Order: sequence, then C-alpha cells, then structure tokens
Amino acid sequence: MDVRLALLAVCLCFSQCRQHGNAPTPTELTIKFVDELRPQLVGTWEIRQAQVSHKNLVPVYYSTGITKDTLLQDVATLNLWPSSAKQIDGRILELEGTLQFRATEYPIKAKLWPRQNDPKSKGTLFLNFAYKESGVTLIPQEVDYLQSIGLIGDNFSVETVLGEPTMTWRGLNRAIISASFYRK
Repeated sequence: MDVRLALLAVCLCFSQCRQHGNAPTPTELTIKFVDELRPQLVGTWEIRQAQVSHKNLVPVYYSTGITKDTLLQDVATLNLWPSSAKQIDGRILELEGTLQFRATEYPIKAKLWPRQNDPKSKGTLFLNFAYKESGVTLIPQEVDYLQSIGLIGDNFSVETVLGEPTMTWRGLNRAIISASFYRK
C-alpha cells in the first residue's frame, strides 16, 4: 500500500513538472503582448492637445513662438501602420506612418518597448522622421518646431486602454509634458 502511495505521489509530481514546462517564457509573453497592443496603436490619430513646458524647449534655428507654458490645440494627425521592414526582435513593436503637420505630411517611424506589468503605461515609444527612406523634402521651420517641442526625436510613455479610442503620451525628455490622441 505504501508503495502505491509513493508511486502516486511521484506521478503527480512529474505531471506538475510537465505542466510548468509548458508555461510560456517571458519572451513569448512579451511577443503576445506586442501582438495584442499593435491593433490599438495602428490607425489614424488626431493629436488634439499637447501641453508644452517652455523651460524644456530645445534651442532651434527658427523661433517656436512659445514663451511660456502652453496648451497647443489640434496639433497634427498621426497615421500609424505596422512596419514593412523585417522585424528583428518580436518583443519591440515597430510602426511606420505619417505625421500631418500644417500642410505637410512627413514620413515617420516609431518603436515601442512594451511594459506589460505597468497598470498605466503600455511602454516607451520613440518617434522620429523617416525622411531618408522616402525622399520627402523637409520644411526646416516645421522640422525645428516639431523637434524643439519634442514631438519628434523624443521618448514617450504611452498610456492607453485596449479597445478605447484615446491614448495619452507623456513626454520623458523634452518640452511636451503630455499629448492627448483621439482615434479618427
């Protein structure tokens, strides 16, 4: 009888070990999270408001006209879609798209390093121009303005709820304190 109980205990122990062996790895969990997050970020977004700190403006060749803390309205439109480039690391969400600012549409690239366990932020996003690949002519005053306020060439903490038509970017380095996005 004791041998049967010992054998049963060993069998249960090994079955538990096999179940834990099938658990997804942290990399697999991150890739799954990125796959779930991608549809939330892809689409057309209006940047309705951007709160800018004049103290953190980056010096540029052309004046931004911002002399005190400012709330910008209807800043630009951002179109994002999955990157057509070969994905090197499935744990990083790579996007490309366009930024419609004033009368010009600029090609952009974005990379998001996800944060799965943060209840507020979905990750850190870096947004930059992709003009070298597109051959688009940049308008120096607009480029300087976008870089000065930190909308381009900066990192953001992205806050959003899956399925919701809004998101907020919190600036991490430059003048934009936060920017509110609404899906078109």
